[in-house]
Amino acid sequence: MEELDLVVVGAGWYGLAAAKQYREINPEHSIAIVDYASSIGGVWAEHRLYPGLKSNNLWGTYEYPDFPMDPSVFGIQPRQHPTGQALHAYLTAYAKKFGFFDNVHCGVCVLSAEHLEDGGWILTVRSVTNSDPQEPQGEESRMFARKLVLATGMTSEPFLPRIKGQADFDRPLFHIKDLLKYADATTSKSVRRMTVLGGSKSAWDAVYAYGRKGIPVDWVIRAITNTFWHVLGSDVITLNGYDSHPEMAKLKPWTSAMFTASTFSILNYDTDFLSSSVTAAFDSDDQITPDTALSPPLLYHFIAPVSPRFLRTRDFAFAGGIMNFSAAICAHIQGLWIAAYFDGKLVRDPTAGISTSGPSQRSEPASLSLEDIQYETILYNRFGRWRYPADHGAKFPDFVFDVVPYMDVMMADLGLQVHRKGGWFKEITDPYGPEDYVDINDEWRRKFAEK
Repeated sequence: MEELDLVVVGAGWYGLAAAKQYREINPEHSIAIVDYASSIGGVWAEHRLYPGLKSNNLWGTYEYPDFPMDPSVFGIQPRQHPTGQALHAYLTAYAKKFGFFDNVHCGVCVLSAEHLEDGGWILTVRSVTNSDPQEPQGEESRMFARKLVLATGMTSEPFLPRIKGQADFDRPLFHIKDLLKYADATTSKSVRRMTVLGGSKSAWDAVYAYGRKGIPVDWVIRAITNTFWHVLGSDVITLNGYDSHPEMAKLKPWTSAMFTASTFSILNYDTDFLSSSVTAAFDSDDQITPDTALSPPLLYHFIAPVSPRFLRTRDFAFAGGIMNFSAAICAHIQGLWIAAYFDGKLVRDPTAGISTSGPSQRSEPASLSLEDIQYETILYNRFGRWRYPADHGAKFPDFVFDVVPYMDVMMADLGLQVHRKGGWFKEITDPYGPEDYVDINDEWRRKFAEK
């Protein structure tokens, strides 16, 4: 059985960053990144790159702090939205730049993970084809991992609702992840009409892909109950006096985004297609079943399980169990947090008083009891339910406007400088970006070298 110091499941933004950060801190350790897809990238893997796919982010905001997206290399200029092809190339280049590309094993599906009482994991894996974990090929094999990071993300598996009569529907019925397979349909004369179910970014992409080719599209979205949000938005506009002067009106919000998290979408298409009217075809009621998730996973700072068993062995973490617009920056900081957590080098160490896998090397005393850790974990998870009630906040960490405070929490845990702008005025007027976290690895090394 192959033995490894670290196995990362998932080769997207967070999985790659977790592997890279761990390797930088532990250069002699053996690592492997496994992913069922045929290429790295997660949602930006090659088999998902349908024509016209672009990021919501603009150039310069969707890159790792220590690996800028060079316009001359990736073909994306300032004020442009990076294409899917550019992002796939960027993530591939990132793995090669930091020397772990050969440690990425694509086409590998993890079937099970068994935690050992004294720490470590036995993973059962199998090779797959066509980037489909439901079509395993080859024999099963096992590997031992001293540390395990689960970085499968929030959108790696397609969600397809069951529709009455779909088994008898003699037409393609597919998820957006397979749009590339049906790209030729946008130019086929046999396609007379398309129906798109859903209203988030990928639905917009599908509607645009077929609509711009002159194919009629029926777009099915649940009816929006917007009275409450209209009242709230009106209050904000009135209190701030946006309509009091023509110049103030320029600052008036275009959309009701206060309680919208990462399902927010950006108009990044090359043509303007918006019409003046929208018709709701039908509505649907949510149903609660015994296996319906009613609470987010209870993870300390959305990363570490708070069970004494896992805190004691300090060998398991989740990367990318959140959704926000700053994925690349979050992945970079979270990767360092996980590496420090595994090594017992967090200032606010959740394993304090519990771990027996070796002495903690945190740089200052911590007074966190298990009760403190569990209370804070529940508090953080309940926050999303009330802060983003119109989005996924009640199901998993999903936020936009609170991403900087979340990064501040991780930075404080690492014992690093939280306010990084060099003055109070810049702190409140200058937005945070990748450039503000370029040197955190060196800063962290210096901190522990001084001890």
